[in-house]
Formats: sequence, structure tokens, C-alpha cells
Amino acid sequence: MEQKSFNLTKTTVECYKIRQLGGLLWADIVVDASESAGRIQIASDYGSWEYYWGSFGEGFKKFLTGLDIHYTAGKFGEGRWFDQEATINGLKKSVKEYDGSKSEKGEMLDEIASLEDYTDENTFTHMAHDRKNLHNLWDCGPDIKTGISPSFLNFWEKLWPVFIDELKKEVG
Repeated sequence: MEQKSFNLTKTTVECYKIRQLGGLLWADIVVDASESAGRIQIASDYGSWEYYWGSFGEGFKKFLTGLDIHYTAGKFGEGRWFDQEATINGLKKSVKEYDGSKSEKGEMLDEIASLEDYTDENTFTHMAHDRKNLHNLWDCGPDIKTGISPSFLNFWEKLWPVFIDELKKEVG
């Protein structure tokens, strides 16, 4: 490719370095914003994420101060974490409500217990389909429970507020 087919722009970004005093928690949060677009890149004790917004209305920093955890976790790919414990508890509840014999319910609970080693959603679902008695509990497959990943939740609760407090000071 010819170099003429590219446009190169050099910009300055801001990096917010958060360090816990006397502790181990840390985060580096890079904000790269223009008047019409913005990108945030995070490297932290809890994980690394980034996202680009092509439009956001008001200033990018002000926009970031108004984000909620569900929206942000979804943008960072952390909003659909497989909650194995909640899924297993849901299956156990379904067994209790199932209109079957005591021995059939016992076999179902044994099959559920055999799924406890599978922490990956795809493997869990595949292995659940292989259980002969559990099929009586659903039409298409187990009711998979999801939520915000624990690592992102910890980041959001412990480090994000420090960043947001700084942004609020800057934007007034």
C-alpha cells in the first residue's frame, strides 16, 4: 500500500495513574478524546478493557462521569459473565418444583452436582445437555444465569470512583 492512502495525526492523550497508598491496587486509565469521539483504555489489577465512542453528546469526560455499571460492563464485554453458581441454584430450584418421583429428583440433583466442575458457559451447557435426566427440566437447554464479571465489579467499586471523582473536579 502506498503511504498516500493514509492520514496520520499525532495527538496527546491523558493517562490517569491510580495507586492505592500502602496497598497493591492500581489502574492506568487513558483518555483519548476529540470534540466528536472518545476512547478509554484501562489496564488495572482487575483486568484490561477499552472502548471507543463515536458520539456521546457533551464533553467526553462529562459523559464518562454519567456512565452506569451495566452499560459500561456491556461495552467492555464484561456484562455477560457466566454465573455458574446462580445457574446451578436455578437448576436445583427447578428440580424442587419438578413433578417427578423422589428417585428421579435425586438422579437430577446428582447430575447437577456433576456439572460443578464446568465453569465455562459453553462447556457447562454442552455437559448439561449430555445428562439424561436433566432434559426433563427444559425445552431448549438450561436457564443460564449471567451477570457482571466479578473482576469488573471489583474494579468498578474500588478504582472507578477514584477516577470519576478526578474527572468531576476537572469538568466542574
